[in-house]
Amino acid sequence: MAKRQLTVLPMIWRLLMWLLSASLLAVLTACGTDPGVGTGLPTSTPESTGTISVATATPVPGRAAIPLTSIRMLNATSGWALSETDILKTQDGGLHWKSLRQIQVGGLDAQPQGAFMDSNHAWVAYHDAQGPNGTFTILRTTDGGASWQNSNISSALDGISTPHFVNTQWGWIEAYHFQGMHHTSGELFRTNDGGVSWSLIANTDAQPQTGLTNGGNGLSFKDTQNGWITGEIPSSRAFLETTGNGGDAWHAQSLPIPDGLTSESVGDTITTPPVFFGNDGLLPVSLFSNETDFDMYITHDGGRTWAAQPLARLDMNQNGDASIDNIYVLTMNQSWMNAKTGFYGSTDGGKTWHHLSDLPQPIGKMSFVDATHGWAIGTRSNKNPLLLATSDGGKTWQQMNYTLQ
Repeated sequence: MAKRQLTVLPMIWRLLMWLLSASLLAVLTACGTDPGVGTGLPTSTPESTGTISVATATPVPGRAAIPLTSIRMLNATSGWALSETDILKTQDGGLHWKSLRQIQVGGLDAQPQGAFMDSNHAWVAYHDAQGPNGTFTILRTTDGGASWQNSNISSALDGISTPHFVNTQWGWIEAYHFQGMHHTSGELFRTNDGGVSWSLIANTDAQPQTGLTNGGNGLSFKDTQNGWITGEIPSSRAFLETTGNGGDAWHAQSLPIPDGLTSESVGDTITTPPVFFGNDGLLPVSLFSNETDFDMYITHDGGRTWAAQPLARLDMNQNGDASIDNIYVLTMNQSWMNAKTGFYGSTDGGKTWHHLSDLPQPIGKMSFVDATHGWAIGTRSNKNPLLLATSDGGKTWQQMNYTLQ
């Protein structure tokens, strides 16, 4: 395959690639999980089809299932989810979901974004369909969804990112607008009171100059001071901007080219927000050269320097895959990825990857609570409800025919 000449592709392809890379952020998370694992996934008499069996919820009065847009499990039985109209919780591994609050979402990027830290603390950001243009609502709860409070941020931009919190008080969120040709306008907001109030601290405009050159496709922070914004760039130079003062000022950070590639051979690079465990961290990067490559960069000094690990060149031809779609990092050793319908896992921090199973269709966001228990929902374009669960680390999956209450 010849080197990809990305600079001459139509703008609509750029938009699709940006949306694909933006979806990586939401599935990459490893903060705030509650300790311990419950009693396991609900059991059923499976209708087995390859690696997929089916579990059907016990009929109860409720609403018909609708597609989930986000999922965050806390243990093998309890977790949060979002749809386009509801904030949801489950206590039985995903077979039944209780609506805690209904929302009306409007705007161009009409999908709510949620951060679920533990069983009590959660934040959901969206553009209220009944609210004024240029205003985003951010709901917050500290009692597990029994009550909700709201705050607002004002921005002329039309998209909103997933909120990112490092504790119950400090968090960040970005409003964005895709301009085309790998440029995204962005405005970064910060809270230090749990989301009661938000302040605009950086943007991509020339004035005030904060060093933020692009809105990116996602952000993450290691602590209250050190953070990263990632994105896609048609170059071997990775787009990676970092801050050391809580987001007030940003500067570019370089990454070494992995062994086996040269700066001339790489036509496009996509960075995904890093995940930290203390000063140790992993940074997923997709590189497009003569084939699709993937590298899990590693740091042991809090992100001051990053080292490339061995390239992963998956056997994607067996599934007709063209790119890495989702990465989920649970620990410094345990990670998963999917590419189209191929599902892969790593138990050595991304040095090697193993094909675990073939899924019935492409999946969207994932959530794992330990090395064996995980869930996956459908892609954003999938209008039919899809929820898969695994209790063996992704080797086999159970389709959850869930209901809403």
